[in-house]
Amino acid sequence: KKKNKKKKRTVTKYTTGGSPALATARYGARLLYHEKDEERLAPLICILRANIEVFPANDDDVKANQARANGDPVVVGQVGIRCARCRQFEMYPESISKMFDASRTYRRVHFGKCPKMPVEVREDFDRLRCRNGNTIGATEYWIASCIEAGMVNGDGGIF
Repeated sequence: KKKNKKKKRTVTKYTTGGSPALATARYGARLLYHEKDEERLAPLICILRANIEVFPANDDDVKANQARANGDPVVVGQVGIRCARCRQFEMYPESISKMFDASRTYRRVHFGKCPKMPVEVREDFDRLRCRNGNTIGATEYWIASCIEAGMVNGDGGIF
């Protein structure tokens, strides 16, 4: 008997190129996406994670983001997320458990409007959005992946 092997999905074509380690070395940032995402998350969410960058705030970020929506100031070293394509639309979730919600806001407000988002990525994302994807356990997975990446909740944000 031949076993039907499940074809491995890949979203590598949706990433901004280069490895997360390279991005970290250059910018103090890395993609939120990890290859193991494909085992646990719907393709739609994998594409989203492949286009979100996680970064530690520096002095310039602090000056540009004097206060977040909740009124708390951004501090150096605080973890934020932003569009990996245009490096805009920065958000600073107040805790690891809010990271998934922040990414949904990014998706709703910025992803489809980013001027640097390739048409192919946007079209594939729109096509997949019409399908029912696996979001069961997604929040828990995001929390675990943030902790695995070394992020911790701190006073007023993620560090």
